[in-house]
Amino acid sequence: MPKRKRTPTKKQLRALARGRAKRRRNLGIRSKKRYKPARKRVKRRRAYSSTMSSKSLTGGTADVNPQWLNGAFTMAAANTAETKTYVMPKALMMGGKGKSTIIEILKIQLFLPPYDTIANAGEVADARKIIFSTENYGSTAPTYAQDCIYFYEDSRMGAFTAAGTYGTFYPYTPPPIDVTDGAGHGILVATEFLNVQVATAGYTNPATFGWKILYRFKSVSLVEYIGLVQTQQAQLS
Repeated sequence: MPKRKRTPTKKQLRALARGRAKRRRNLGIRSKKRYKPARKRVKRRRAYSSTMSSKSLTGGTADVNPQWLNGAFTMAAANTAETKTYVMPKALMMGGKGKSTIIEILKIQLFLPPYDTIANAGEVADARKIIFSTENYGSTAPTYAQDCIYFYEDSRMGAFTAAGTYGTFYPYTPPPIDVTDGAGHGILVATEFLNVQVATAGYTNPATFGWKILYRFKSVSLVEYIGLVQTQQAQLS
C-alpha cells in the first residue's frame, strides 16, 4: 500500500519557523542565510626579493654598489711612525626622516712596500705597519688596546751567508681583508676624516704604502649616529 504524503498544517509550520528562529538566535545568527563557520585566516609570508635584502643590508639606503677609496703614503723618513689625514666621502641627498647617512667600510686592500735585500751576515729583523683610525696618533704608534679601525703589522727575520741567504717572513695576510661580520655588515665611520699611520723598521729608505678601502653608504638612526660621533670625536680631542 503506497505511503500517503502528509502536508503540515499552518500551525505546525509556524511552530517550525519559531524553533528555527530561536536556534539561530542561540547561535548568534541574525540572517536567514545558511550558517557557515568563519574560516581561519592564514597570514601569508611575503616573497623574498632583492629589494628587501638590499635594504636590510644597507640600513635603508639600498646602496648595493660599493666604491673604492684609494690612497698612497710615502714616508718622510725611514723607520719612523707618521700619520696623514684623509677626507672621507660624503653622501648628498640621501637618508630619510630621523636618519643619518654615514660610511660603512667593507674591505681593505693593502699594497705594502717590499723589504730590502738582506746583505748583513748578522741576523736582522725588519717590520712594517699600517693603521687606520679616526684618531690622529701622530708619530706615536698605537697599541692593540687603543681604538683602531684596522691594524696590520708584519715582520721578517733573516741573515746573509756565503752558503746562502735565508729569510723568514711572518705572518702573511692576503689582501683584500674583509672587515665585515660575515653577514655583509661592516665598520661604521661617522667622522669626516680618516687617519692612516705607517711605520717601518730596518728599512734603508723611506717606504711607500698604498691602500684601497671598499665602502658604501648606510643610513642609521640619529641616536646611533650621535653615539658614534661622540665616541669617535672624543678620540680626536
